Amino acid sequence: MAETAIYLALRKIGIALGRERSATALEHDLEGRSTLEHGLEGGSFLIRYFTIKFIRVISEIINSDDILVLRQAELQGRLRRIESELRMILCFLAQIETRYDNKQVLQTWIGEARKLGCLVEQIMDEYIVYIVQSKQYRLTKRVQVILDSHRFTAQLKEIEVELEHLSKMKKRWVQVDKETSLASSSSMFGPHVYNIDTKRYAKRKKKLIELLKSKDMTKDGALSVIAVYGQPGSGKTHLVKDVYASEKKYFSTSAWISIAQCPNADTDALKRMMMEELGRQVGTSTESTSLRVMTENQDSKFLFVFDDVWVPDMVHKVHRAASDNKMGSRIIIIARMPEVAFVRSESSVESQSQTPSSSLEPVRPSARVPKEFMKLTCLHPNDSFDIFCTKAFGRPSDCPIELREVTLKIIGLCNFLPQAIVSIGALLSSKQKTESVWSEMAQQIEDIQKSKSSLNNVQKVLYLSYKNLPMHLKNCLLYCSTFPAGFLLLPESLVRLWAAEGFIENQGSLQVEEIGERYIKELIHWGFLQVVDVNEQGRVASCRMPIVVHELAVSISQKEEFGAICHGGKLAEMDTNVRCLFISENPEDIGALVDFPYLRTLMASRNAAANLKSLPASLTAKLKYLTVLKLQESPLEELPRGIGYQLFNLRYLGLRKSQIRCLPSSMAHLYNLQTLDLRGSRINELPSWIGKLIRLRHLFADTLDGQGPDIYRAVKAPKTVNYLKELRTLETVQASDTFEKHVEKLTQLTTLSVVIGEGRSSKTLFSSLSKLSCLSSLHVSASRVDEESLDFETLNPTSLEKLVIRGGLAEQTFQYPIFKSKQIKVLELSLCKLRDDSLALLSTNLCNLESLRLHNISGISKLVFQAINSFANLRTLLLHEIDGVDELEIPNGSLGSLQVLHVVKISQLNSIHDQERIISVRDLYFPQLWLSREKRNAS
Repeated sequence: MAETAIYLALRKIGIALGRERSATALEHDLEGRSTLEHGLEGGSFLIRYFTIKFIRVISEIINSDDILVLRQAELQGRLRRIESELRMILCFLAQIETRYDNKQVLQTWIGEARKLGCLVEQIMDEYIVYIVQSKQYRLTKRVQVILDSHRFTAQLKEIEVELEHLSKMKKRWVQVDKETSLASSSSMFGPHVYNIDTKRYAKRKKKLIELLKSKDMTKDGALSVIAVYGQPGSGKTHLVKDVYASEKKYFSTSAWISIAQCPNADTDALKRMMMEELGRQVGTSTESTSLRVMTENQDSKFLFVFDDVWVPDMVHKVHRAASDNKMGSRIIIIARMPEVAFVRSESSVESQSQTPSSSLEPVRPSARVPKEFMKLTCLHPNDSFDIFCTKAFGRPSDCPIELREVTLKIIGLCNFLPQAIVSIGALLSSKQKTESVWSEMAQQIEDIQKSKSSLNNVQKVLYLSYKNLPMHLKNCLLYCSTFPAGFLLLPESLVRLWAAEGFIENQGSLQVEEIGERYIKELIHWGFLQVVDVNEQGRVASCRMPIVVHELAVSISQKEEFGAICHGGKLAEMDTNVRCLFISENPEDIGALVDFPYLRTLMASRNAAANLKSLPASLTAKLKYLTVLKLQESPLEELPRGIGYQLFNLRYLGLRKSQIRCLPSSMAHLYNLQTLDLRGSRINELPSWIGKLIRLRHLFADTLDGQGPDIYRAVKAPKTVNYLKELRTLETVQASDTFEKHVEKLTQLTTLSVVIGEGRSSKTLFSSLSKLSCLSSLHVSASRVDEESLDFETLNPTSLEKLVIRGGLAEQTFQYPIFKSKQIKVLELSLCKLRDDSLALLSTNLCNLESLRLHNISGISKLVFQAINSFANLRTLLLHEIDGVDELEIPNGSLGSLQVLHVVKISQLNSIHDQERIISVRDLYFPQLWLSREKRNAS
């Protein structure tokens, strides 16, 4: 964390010296809102009068303006000198080669640099607030400002002394070769998909597909298990994921479960994980709906994948969790060790000698489960060469002749393992294409492979790639390791957390969210993150850190005191110098958090947060430098009254699905807050002081009423919402006269969810929204969906790409301008009535539509898509719970770009035309289709 601490300290010095806009943005917000004034509010007139009179006299006596000018100049001079020293230290750390990582003297010196960097960062956090206060002329501020200036001067003097001492220690004790250097890091963009497309890989894929479809495995249709195993980095997960994506459409139900999150889960826990995944597929997170989905499909043919199984007994637990319905269902288990794959038991000892030597030769030992095995070994040299060159040059044929020999050496040093090859290929894609540079890299790989380390061969190569990452990406990668293994990472949420920590650098006119999305793509390109899902617009919707990468990142994070995961036990026995802490299981001594002096991020899992009924004020007072506090799904009912004064540095507050009913007024002093997540809490109305949080970018406050999935409850928007000039996300508020008047002033708003109350016209609101040039996503709901009709005549924002409508539609809705827009790419309609010609109108008007979702629709009897020019660009079609429809037809020639088709719970559907055309869709979820085919085949 030495590089991280110094890097962030430098960024904050830049803010303090006026190079970034953060301090300026605070000036307006801090005006007239001191702690002293807050204490005087409501007091008697005489007390306030004499207090202010006393402060005025003192201020005149000490001539504060002259003192402040001189002190400010001295402080800035010291800051510039400290900044120069820190930059030199950061450059030195970036140039140290990997072979010096185990030098004890050097590591001790780096540890001292880390502590000093953390101290500077803490001082800067307080100093930035001091700068703004010093520019205010309220008398109640002046005395405190002068006292603070003396304190900061003394602190910065001490920092300069410590830096000089640190420099002398390096010269005296740290010995590093003069020629030592590491090729400069670079940031690049390029293909971010982990592709392995070779003839031999195709054979592996074909063999696994044959095992899935084989009728010889279980002639009676019993549930069977396939185990895919091999050493880390051999491409097990990638192969199974590839097969899963192409073959899951042939099963009524499918789910991918990452066991890494709960390696010792019991049968009930496995069932819950399966249930949650099935619920996520149909777009719900509620336990009741997930249970209903699982119950409805319990008699259908299913495919479940259990990734990263470590415990041999887990195979039996998996078999018990997925009940055998004699429908030919399949389970795939991904494991590293053969003893897990083969489940060593008394009845399967002889199977150990039958371990297949080739991935193409499955064996059948006498064990009860699993029935089939597939061992993945290293790649063929030719395949390795093709994969490496595709990553490094764009395609295999582009490898220069003079680099061919060194390229073969590099892939050999990677032990022909795909994950290592992809990572080093991404690294070299940014280097100069010269033999000397590549030979130097080959030497570094050879050195690190020979080094004594607990890392495996793949992780050693990945570590070399990590060392070459730009500083901001190193921080982002280590932050991902703060979450448990196998944790599903949501890019939008992850970017907000990175931004809160200060890991996202300014890049001209680009927004923080846009830069963060680039970071995600870069980490995927390097092979450090793996795509799980993409959304309707082709963007990454979720991703995971591969287990082998997570293990490496955790080891680096622990070594550098960056972050840690608490799995129960005692916090006091952990490293208390970490920056980030994720509490997975409740510790015995939660109060020990006060002894974590450098803590910036505190997050708790659902299980850990479930027992957190209060947040002691004594705890928040000690964690005053906290930037992220995420306590979702906790029974927390209230926050400490002084939290706004105590956590002055807070940038992200996550209280989703908590029991919070009101927010303390001191939160108006959270000047730096960027994200406030209250979704699913008990708050009905946002307080008026929300308008003082002028740096707020994302505000989530919608909730379900709890009486059913169709009863939606929004919160009342504050009258001061127009002051939130940087707000980009607002979900979900009730429309009102004040809101309709002020919303057009939220010029940065990109995402809005709004509920229109009973009897309220939507024309004024939509007219205001049409003035928002940045608005790209709009979710509109009627409060009484069964009675109200929404009128979209005046809605026509210029940048709107996603429109979600929940409620009745006026007669001529599809003739209005917004439904003829070429910008609309995603349309979702629910709880409304359509006509049989509605699809034809939409396909004609919305020519660039890429995703269409119809949910709880009535009024139509047939879903027929025209054969010619019908939704030519549509890639995703989701049809959920549509009453009255008895016929579905997607003829050849229609929906030519369709890749995803989900048809769920259309109860009266009895006629499905062109079934082969439907089956050809890449991502198909259509339980009714397979149930009907299975019943027909059975009869």
